[in-house]
Amino acid sequence: MEVRQPRDEENERDWLPGQDGSGGGHSGGGNARKIEEVEAKLADSQKELLKKANARYAYGDIADKIEELRRKKQELLLEDANNEGSRQRVKEMEKMLDEMETAVIEYDESLVRKMIEKITVYDDHFTVEFKSGLETEVAV
Repeated sequence: MEVRQPRDEENERDWLPGQDGSGGGHSGGGNARKIEEVEAKLADSQKELLKKANARYAYGDIADKIEELRRKKQELLLEDANNEGSRQRVKEMEKMLDEMETAVIEYDESLVRKMIEKITVYDDHFTVEFKSGLETEVAV
């Protein structure tokens, strides 16, 4: 059985979202558009894989692309889930502060324990990391 390796211009162009300059960066609206792009390219790649396999062409390169597209889709879904989790934690913090009956005018240990994950102290500043995942730097 002979395995042929044809020249395929489709395989030579960029195939992940953002690599062609059209979809780089997080738009703040989630990754739905990027996920759709990956899914469309994944479907095209799977069709190409079937064609090559049926024609007895070497298809290792397209199989690698499919694996990379699946990994990219998983990363985008995970990023969206993490972003949603952070938004939810911020909403919970806001709700807790809104429901407080009095204004905070002095140190409140229970409030600190509910809101702050950790504080890192440096020579010239410190960093406060909230349980929501937000961080802020404070100069000393």
